[in-house]
Amino acid sequence: MSFDAETEIKPFDFLTRDYYGEIPVDKIKAFYELVLKKAALLLNFTYSALEVHAFKTQDQLIMDHGNRQFYIYVKLNGILYKEEIKERELESWINPQNFQFLNHYLEDQNDQRRLYFTKYDIFTGYEPQEKKTLFLTLLKENEVKFVKNVYLASTLNACYNGSPGDYNYAAWEYYDTTQRLTRAQLTDAVDFLITQQLLKTTVDQNRERLIAIRREQNPKSISNILLELPNAFTSGGNSNIGGFLNSLDTRIQQLQNRNTNYFTDYSNIYEEEPARDRSKISFNFNPKKYQMNVASEDMLWEDNLLIIKINTAFTEAKLPYAVYPLPEDSKFFRQDLYGDNYIILSPDQAAAIVIKYGDIFKEEAKTIN
Repeated sequence: MSFDAETEIKPFDFLTRDYYGEIPVDKIKAFYELVLKKAALLLNFTYSALEVHAFKTQDQLIMDHGNRQFYIYVKLNGILYKEEIKERELESWINPQNFQFLNHYLEDQNDQRRLYFTKYDIFTGYEPQEKKTLFLTLLKENEVKFVKNVYLASTLNACYNGSPGDYNYAAWEYYDTTQRLTRAQLTDAVDFLITQQLLKTTVDQNRERLIAIRREQNPKSISNILLELPNAFTSGGNSNIGGFLNSLDTRIQQLQNRNTNYFTDYSNIYEEEPARDRSKISFNFNPKKYQMNVASEDMLWEDNLLIIKINTAFTEAKLPYAVYPLPEDSKFFRQDLYGDNYIILSPDQAAAIVIKYGDIFKEEAKTIN
């Protein structure tokens, strides 16, 4: 597929330097229509139900989506795909990561080819006839190696939105797609989480959209999917106990539809004792006081000492939840998170996850078979 710079790219090309987050939705839709018409002929599919949306609130944008301002839904041969449109400063939004859904379609068809953005005007030594023409080229893995080795293209970028370890910051580099969940595996995971009431269908997000949303994120394990749920959170950059308890309190309030704090009166008192120095760390929970004596705050993370104390508080308050650590591989999916990752689940939900996927809360996440 080729796209002429003057007639097919420039009319829709808004540099983010001047129009970051302000690309007209009708321009986005018109260009995707153009791509879809050409791709339908090349890949032999029919498309329908193309929708373009802007994220609704600035807070949602900052907290959840980083450099993503818009998103689309489209059906290819009746299967729904989602694409969050990535922007980078000083660049056009028309770049390879914003057309990942076409490669997802190829994956679903068991097609070994993938689409790449290609340009060829650097290494030839001659002025190309169409200097600024953009090509979306279908290549197999061995063909990609050949093109790179003989410099047939000055740029060769796969249409993927970044490695699973850099989703929010979007490195936009090709990665091993065999390490990600297939559509069948991901669909099974979404259905399981709906059954466990960890994902809920709504008017705006039915089952079909819940699957499309997770597919766009390229998860490689069940823990990656869990990490994107509202009841998952991180301990923070310095594992600060006060900040951790505050994050946890916010999630519990959301789960319980309550506007008052569960965790209160956090304190860290350093005392000199005759034998050794100790820190007395305590918090109140609804409203009982819980205290731990440790050499330093850092010791609270060893052997899950803090998590055990928190879960004891939940049990004694008859709160139907517990805090579970998410495995290490979560960090490779979301590099914008710091510290350790956790999720709040009911014991029954956690038990169901362990039965289906193994004890992911104690070991590195296993690949879903």
